Amino acid sequence: MTGPEAIAIIKRIGLTQRQFALLVGLHPNSVTAWANGTPPMGPAQALLRLLDHRPEDVEVLRAIAGVEPGKRVKAKG
Repeated sequence: MTGPEAIAIIKRIGLTQRQFALLVGLHPNSVTAWANGTPPMGPAQALLRLLDHRPEDVEVLRAIAGVEPGKRVKAKG
């Protein structure tokens, strides 16, 4: 999976790069690196592949993170 492919999946599931990063516990700079061509590795790539095949599972991630459906993901702090 290439970085641009990862970004395309994030867009298809209806999240911004920052929202995705915060939702799955990544630093937003990691996702920015994907946009600049660095491919996602390991668990991030596996999660993206899952969400590409089952985009509805983004709601499961939201529930785990305690984010209501349709609400924006916010940074903790």
